[in-house]
Amino acid sequence: MSDHLRYADADAKTQYAMLEQIVRQQPALMDVLHELLVLALPDPLLPSGAIYNTVCNVLTGRPALSWVNDIDVFYFDDSDIG
Repeated sequence: MSDHLRYADADAKTQYAMLEQIVRQQPALMDVLHELLVLALPDPLLPSGAIYNTVCNVLTGRPALSWVNDIDVFYFDDSDIG
């Protein structure tokens, strides 16, 4: 069994560093983040579903993108309010 709670009591800086490391090691997530920059969408967001599942998978020893069927992207364009 993995020690999936090993960062539960860590300070915020350590938790953030681990989150960043896990996300940066996933080419699919990094591709989406890169494309958000390229597209220059207004107020882009990568919602937590793909990130949450990836982090949980990594911390529990499963393949990183298990049960990640898609990666949603949100953005808010206030010039397109009708």
